[in-house]
Amino acid sequence: MKIFKWILGLLGIVVVLLSILAFVAKSKGETKIANHYPSDFDDVVIPTDSLSIVLGKYLAESHGCQKCHGANFSGAMVADAPPFLVNASNLTSGKGGVGSVFSDGDWLRAIRHGVGQDGRGLIVMPSEAYYYFSDVEVGA
Repeated sequence: MKIFKWILGLLGIVVVLLSILAFVAKSKGETKIANHYPSDFDDVVIPTDSLSIVLGKYLAESHGCQKCHGANFSGAMVADAPPFLVNASNLTSGKGGVGSVFSDGDWLRAIRHGVGQDGRGLIVMPSEAYYYFSDVEVGA
């Protein structure tokens, strides 16, 4: 009987710790979304030559973009464990994609700074990993 109480107590502690962790993660995400950031970042020229396109494809494939945005960048479910439901954006210029509405500055803010077109923080965009891309790399 004593072991049962001990296991029940340990389970209770685990549940409380997981609840605290979930609350903190949810709060941090909501705070990041609620904040508005300046939109006056430097613009970068987006080249269209074939060498830049090859470099851009390499960077997108080698830096994990497809892990969140899907193999063809049309968006994917990143987390589906309520209360955490996170969809990565469709980056294409097709139906529902941001590719046809994003300006060069919008891409730069999202990639380098994790800031969306509306000035709010992007929840799980790992911009700290891309912040140090050169202008040539981020343009590609």
